[in-house]
Amino acid sequence: MEDSGASTSRCDDLRSIAAEELTRGDWLGKVCQMGKRVGRAIVSNSVTEFKDLVRSLGGEVKIRGIDGVQVVTKIDAGGTKFADLHLQLIPTAKSVRRLDLSFTQVTERGLSRLSRFPALEVLDLTELPVTDQVAMALSKCSRLRALSVVQSSFRDSGLQYVGRLQSLTRLNLTGSKVNGGGFKELAGCKALETLEIACLSLVPSAWKHLSELAWLSTLSVAHSNVGDKHLECLAQMVSLKQVDISATRCGDEGLRYVSRMMNLQRLYAHDTSVTDKGIRLLTDCRDLEMVYVPNTRVTGKAVRLLKESIPGVEVVTGRLEDCCTAMDLSLDE
Repeated sequence: MEDSGASTSRCDDLRSIAAEELTRGDWLGKVCQMGKRVGRAIVSNSVTEFKDLVRSLGGEVKIRGIDGVQVVTKIDAGGTKFADLHLQLIPTAKSVRRLDLSFTQVTERGLSRLSRFPALEVLDLTELPVTDQVAMALSKCSRLRALSVVQSSFRDSGLQYVGRLQSLTRLNLTGSKVNGGGFKELAGCKALETLEIACLSLVPSAWKHLSELAWLSTLSVAHSNVGDKHLECLAQMVSLKQVDISATRCGDEGLRYVSRMMNLQRLYAHDTSVTDKGIRLLTDCRDLEMVYVPNTRVTGKAVRLLKESIPGVEVVTGRLEDCCTAMDLSLDE
């Protein structure tokens, strides 16, 4: 039987080979040639060794002790050279709750194995190949609460699988290939609270499907093709508390419909054609806490009127570059 020192030395040698091959861009091919011998050697060094491997790539791993056994609960590999093989090497995949794979080298093949992570609650797949096959795998992650597919290849056809995630509370589709024709598939996501569909070009039917998601509390359509007439459909969404229409074609007429959202607390409308006339329409929104309108034609006169009508409301005007960041919808909670 090998002593522990020899085993550790062998694992060190294997990690050195892995690092060398990674820098040459041939990591996956080399490891596949080595076969199970490499995989078993690294995995045998358990959770701590996997953590060291991810940290060597520039990522982070959170470990938790459960019944005296260490398991991986969080992997932050965003922006690293994390690839398909690393997903396979996770020693306790069934315990991972948070996984950030944004801007990594994981392929469609690797993502299609995400069904191996049944405990997943938060998942970031920004700028990855999120195909229908990947979406199908995600539909088996029944505990998933937050999903980001920003700037990915995700399309409307994948929404039929996302719609099966009954625990989903936050969905970020910003900059994906979605056009909204599949929003009707989200009708089954009754727990969904936050939906980001910024930077999209939505088809006409999308707005009707959106209005049927009456339970949403936060909606961002910033930098999209939304106009005043579209907000008339959204006025039916009485549960909305936060709305972002920034950098759209919306103006004062659109705020007429926004003013019907009686539970509205925060409105973000920078870089729009909103004027004092539109701000005056908001005086009946008694729960309003913030109106964020930098780079608009809103003047101090309308700001004072709104503050007199709704004590405690904050109104941010001026130049956008002088203001704090608007709506924070990051996946971290």
